Parts: sequence; C-alpha cells; structure tokens
Amino acid sequence: MDKMPIIALLLHSFPESVIIVSLGIALLAEKISLPRVIIIGLLSAVICFFIREIPLPYGFHTVSGVLILTILIYSIHRIRFKVAFAAAMIAITSLITSQLIITSLTLYVTGLTVSEVLKNSFLRVIIPIPELLFLAMVTYIVIKYRLTLIKKKPYHDKFYFLEENANG
Repeated sequence: MDKMPIIALLLHSFPESVIIVSLGIALLAEKISLPRVIIIGLLSAVICFFIREIPLPYGFHTVSGVLILTILIYSIHRIRFKVAFAAAMIAITSLITSQLIITSLTLYVTGLTVSEVLKNSFLRVIIPIPELLFLAMVTYIVIKYRLTLIKKKPYHDKFYFLEENANG
C-alpha cells in the first residue's frame, strides 16, 4: 500500500487533477470554469489520497478515480452525466498514457526505480514534473486552439432540420 506524503498531494496530485480535468472537459468542447475545475482538482486529489490508504485489489484505484472524477465533474462543473463520464475517461486515459511514456522515460534517464521514488518525498514531487509540464502544454494547446474530439453545433442550428424541410 502506497503512503503518499501531504507535500506530494499538494504539489503533484492537485495540479495533476486540475490539468487532466481541464483537458478532458476542453476536448469535449465544453466551456471550462477555472474556479470549478480547481475545486474538482482539490477534492479529487484529497479523496484519492484517502482511497490510496485502503488496501484494494489492483485496478480498483483507477476505477474509483474515474467514478470520483465523473461525479465531481457532473455535480460541480454542471455538465451532462455522459459528458462528465467521457471527460473523466479522457482525463484518466491521458494521465495513464503520459505516466507510462514520460515518467518511464524520466526514470530511465535518471536511473531511479519506482520504489526509490515512492520512498522519497522530494523525488515524488520532482520526478512527475516533466509529465505535468507535458500535460499542461497539451491542455494549453487544446484550449488555445479549441481542439476538440467532437464537433458541437451552435445552439441556433437546433432547428436546422425543421427549416430545411419547411423550405424544400
């Protein structure tokens, strides 16, 4: 069982949660409310901190992370449940992918092992920095250039089908 130090919660888990939630919401063409995303990030980091303390089977922490993010995004950011679930899945998937690639590469370059990093509070904060910077950069680009996974129709196009039939 992993005992995460409070400093890692504040300097790693919290910003990571804010970044991945922002990325998930932005990729689904939803408007981001930064104060709400910050609240979601803080609550998510704290709740997951306590869930990590529970001895659970492998993979349960990931499933619980998706459920927690879904509920928090849905209730705090106030977007549809299906969209909140998709945003949570995107968030967790982007996190896992970046950790597998960037953190693995960082460990390889530094010659450190996962167990060495987990035992040292300083390393637990420093080693994920490249991953956090990468995710922050991707999130910034997605938001700045409005890159989305779905094409959202403007509200006024709601009756396009009716207008087409009325005119033709």
